[in-house]
Amino acid sequence: SKNGGASGDSKKAISVSAAITIPPEGVRDKIHFLINNLSKANVDDKVLEIKKFIEPNFFPYFSSFLVTKRVAQEANHLEMYASFLKKLGDRILYKVITNDTYIQIRVLMASEKIVQSFDERKKLKNLGSWLGLMTLARNRPILAKQMRLKELVLEAYSNGKLIVVVPFVANVLEMSIHSKRIFKLPNPWMMAMLSLLKEVMEVDDLKLNLKFAIECLFNKLKIEVENVTTRDVLVNRPSHAGNLKPKENNDPVNANQQSPQQGVVNDPIGTGANSDAAQQRLIGQHGAGDEVKVEDAKDPTPYVKIHPSIALFERYPELKDLVPLAVEKAIQDILNVVMRSVQIACVTTRSLIMKDFAMEPDHTKIQRAAHQMVRKLTSSLALVTCKDPLRSNISSNLASKIEERANSP
Repeated sequence: SKNGGASGDSKKAISVSAAITIPPEGVRDKIHFLINNLSKANVDDKVLEIKKFIEPNFFPYFSSFLVTKRVAQEANHLEMYASFLKKLGDRILYKVITNDTYIQIRVLMASEKIVQSFDERKKLKNLGSWLGLMTLARNRPILAKQMRLKELVLEAYSNGKLIVVVPFVANVLEMSIHSKRIFKLPNPWMMAMLSLLKEVMEVDDLKLNLKFAIECLFNKLKIEVENVTTRDVLVNRPSHAGNLKPKENNDPVNANQQSPQQGVVNDPIGTGANSDAAQQRLIGQHGAGDEVKVEDAKDPTPYVKIHPSIALFERYPELKDLVPLAVEKAIQDILNVVMRSVQIACVTTRSLIMKDFAMEPDHTKIQRAAHQMVRKLTSSLALVTCKDPLRSNISSNLASKIEERANSP
């Protein structure tokens, strides 16, 4: 199969899904409750508990719930889940979960929106770590009939999907640190994979996040990049511009492909309205906590700047008035996140102020310090937690409003 280097086919995936036996509601509730309350401290107790009610015909349901609802979304708990399965010690369940993992990876790899979707790429990275824990960490190989990691990288190099594949492969290989013997260097398979990743890292103008992912892998494996020899596998293979950093472009026809430093983000509908520059104006362009008032969010028009050469608005200038509306709705939708940042900042500030100013007799000075800290901390927290959701909300809101305008009589 050429679908991302995976050799399983969709018919097999469908047949496996169709074979799932749905347990009775009581058993489903027990499974959900057990997994939701699993912690490092109670793994042994939960192993004994699940053995009392889980039956082999319910393994596919348990596996599907664990892999899709927990593993793919909870990077911090992967080792705990792996420890749980190891102590459970059921080989049949292990095979079912491993097979489900491969299926979910293939589904995400085949997704048309994974290159643009941060959430899907994050799920794929989590599944990569999980696959490594289920295989390399247990001294078990990733069979070629299931998935060929080298071919994944080579195909991604040619079709512009390195941003999808490299973090995934890096997470898989990282789990080899738990291998006691087989996948320690100089394992030939590991050396071949690291050699290929080094060659990818040396590609001119490669996106920085890809280089960072590879460098992190080498650091975690405690391997010096200079000590790995490349084999020139990529020399005669066609590359793809999607793997490289965006270049500055003065051509107005392609102005909507500009880099974020020019004030326009490569957003899915090409409007530029969700750019970092626009977001910075909404939160204070000169730093967190500046004098952009909360009530300004009710009318963000003065802070929304649309690049004059965006192709969409050049052809349809009447759509420009939809951008502030999309921004305003996105801000309103995310205010609950901001309020949570305020609450966190208040609690944190109270604890620090009571400690640092315990001997301060001047209440005015204490109030001034608390006010400044709350303002700065709130704005910083809001920036970190809201930036990506705000970008996504603006884009989706604008797309919806343009569609409504297009369908209106």
